[in-house]
Amino acid sequence: MLKLTGTMIAATVLLSSPVMADLNLDVTPQNEGAWVKVSENGAPASNVTITTNVPGTGSFTTDEHGRAYVTIASNRSGSVKFRAMDVEGNLAYKSALISKDK
Repeated sequence: MLKLTGTMIAATVLLSSPVMADLNLDVTPQNEGAWVKVSENGAPASNVTITTNVPGTGSFTTDEHGRAYVTIASNRSGSVKFRAMDVEGNLAYKSALISKDK
């Protein structure tokens, strides 16, 4: 009986644990900004907030296809760190080189 109780407790803990989403972030630099595509467990993730480490860039939200075009508020080319956060608080990060025309 003791062994069965331990097994039941382990199963209860396992089943009550929150399911972690596999948030994936792809960045394609283009025209002084970047197309960002977010997927969650392989499917496009809509309503995901995208931010960067560049001051003044603001935040963007993905569409129903998991995409958003992010304009970069900087006068210089450089590495930009993108952050995606879904409504459950799951995060994904990716850095990309964004070129600026002179």
